[in-house]
Amino acid sequence: MKKLLSIVAISLLLAIELPAQTFSSLWAQVDKASKQDRPKTTLVALRQVESKAVKEKQYGHLIASLFSQIIYQQQMEEKRVAQ
Repeated sequence: MKKLLSIVAISLLLAIELPAQTFSSLWAQVDKASKQDRPKTTLVALRQVESKAVKEKQYGHLIASLFSQIIYQQQMEEKRVAQ
């Protein structure tokens, strides 16, 4: 019986998800990386926004993250070509 209770308790603990990042915190990461002129970090944060938006069907955030990704990728390409 103790073994069964232990298994159930562990299963419940594993099923509980840690609080996910909010869109506000993800966009704050995007802004911080952007202000620090870190385009690769900005793109990573934007991909996190994209992933969360798809998962939660938040299409406004999805569109904003995709357009922003295009802009940052274009900026990175322009800097690469200029070098």
